[in-house]
Amino acid sequence: AVIGSTDGSHFFDVTDPVNTKLVDYVPGYVQGGTVSHRDYHDYRGYLYMVCDQGWSSLQIVDLSYLPDSVHVVHDSHDLLWNAHNIYIDTAKAILYSCGERGGSGESPMALYSLADPENPTFITTYDSTSYVHDIYVRNDTAYIHALTEGLRIVDFSDTSNPVEIASLTTYPDQGLNHSGCLSEDGNIYAFADEDYGMDIKIYDVSDMNNLSLLSTFNSGVHDSSVIHNLFIHEGFIYFSNYFEGLRIFDIADPTNPVEVGYYDTYPDSDYENKFKGAWGVYPLLPSGIVLVSDMQTGLYVFDVSKAVVSTKEIEVISESEINIYPNPVIDQVTIEINSPDIQKINSVSIYDFSGKLITNEVFGNNNGSTRKTITLDHMPAGLYTVKVNSDHYLGIKKLIKVN
Repeated sequence: AVIGSTDGSHFFDVTDPVNTKLVDYVPGYVQGGTVSHRDYHDYRGYLYMVCDQGWSSLQIVDLSYLPDSVHVVHDSHDLLWNAHNIYIDTAKAILYSCGERGGSGESPMALYSLADPENPTFITTYDSTSYVHDIYVRNDTAYIHALTEGLRIVDFSDTSNPVEIASLTTYPDQGLNHSGCLSEDGNIYAFADEDYGMDIKIYDVSDMNNLSLLSTFNSGVHDSSVIHNLFIHEGFIYFSNYFEGLRIFDIADPTNPVEVGYYDTYPDSDYENKFKGAWGVYPLLPSGIVLVSDMQTGLYVFDVSKAVVSTKEIEVISESEINIYPNPVIDQVTIEINSPDIQKINSVSIYDFSGKLITNEVFGNNNGSTRKTITLDHMPAGLYTVKVNSDHYLGIKKLIKVN
């Protein structure tokens, strides 16, 4: 786990959640009470860190030394000195920097190549909106959160000529369009507006020519509650709700979200100052534990296993129905499901022997097939676990990678 503070970035070993311990700390280029926001994203064993205040820098740390320590390999403002949020399209090795202030000047967003992960290079800027607050990107398709200018969906296949393929400039319960997340199958997108009393919106985005609102919802605790960041993971939405902490909703039926768990990290109810309490949430660790950062009280580690029992039954794909070849593999592996009940593979996740997620490939509806080929040349030799998802089916099989 990594959590930002006014001083810098703090790294915790959460392998044993009950005995979480600090293992390293990287001072921020800018420190002190003026700092209110740092953001992080990882790629190929590196963590990219930015700050939104002061004459700051892009910091890159090598995570391969964990759980003992991290090593700073880049700390410079030659490329950028401020960004509100960053996101990395790992399939394309492109870092998107939102609210950019740097060598390219001040722009709504800038793109950087991570072909050399320790030495990013500038690609271009994006200025079709006056500001980009946050972004979610998968395989060139970017969901851009532009505050009062709504949500824009842009194809960055050609970074020199991005094409807007859909937009929501007006929608129900609209405020400051803040952040969102795409479901694993690519069919639904959920986003939040950072304003008092605003709902999360769930849209069907399977047809970019016909974006369809499926539902709106919030915690239902207080008319002035404020939703901040959210993730969709395996049929659930996890979101940080400032004064109301962590909230978890089952969206097996996205037209009828159902709350299944919550924990209030900030017991006060000072709704007049919305910037207090649960700021960030992270539910994507292979262990299933969930991390929450609270602005006043720090890092929380949650066991949510009793909450996330989905109303949508998961069926197991037997090992005999999953073919992986070649196995052992050198650079490319093909994964095939042979079952009369399964028509497509939605996603493939690969974990190392310690349970760390190494790669995650998601396939949209337009690419439906029960056979997928994945390039693994970036992975070191070793024993891996392959998790194959198909709608409400799940299968697991072992894979050996050799040099």
